[in-house]
Amino acid sequence: MPKLDKSLTLILVLLSLVIYGASMPPTIFWQDAGIYATGIYVEGNVYSPGFPLYMILGNLWKHIIPIEDFTQKLQWLSVIFSAVASVFLFKSLAILLANKSTLFKKITALHSDKDSQSVS
Repeated sequence: MPKLDKSLTLILVLLSLVIYGASMPPTIFWQDAGIYATGIYVEGNVYSPGFPLYMILGNLWKHIIPIEDFTQKLQWLSVIFSAVASVFLFKSLAILLANKSTLFKKITALHSDKDSQSVS
């Protein structure tokens, strides 16, 4: 991995953490967040599919992180998940655009074919 790519990844992670951390609400926000927070707090499952990975990681997180407020613990878990998701998106786009993969070529060819058909 080139040094520039590592630097951009690190900047993206730090920027995501700062932005998400600064804009997170002080309490549980909206509908499902409260349901999942309750499920994590009582160490149960809330829905039939229930996002089991989130519930398991949330339960581990609540025991590991030394923050008093339970809702802040869950907010920081979501902040970290969001930062990781932004890195995955960045890496996926970097691979797709750098290699000009066959999928990218097919998509652009399909798009250009539709444009040429709509003109005529």
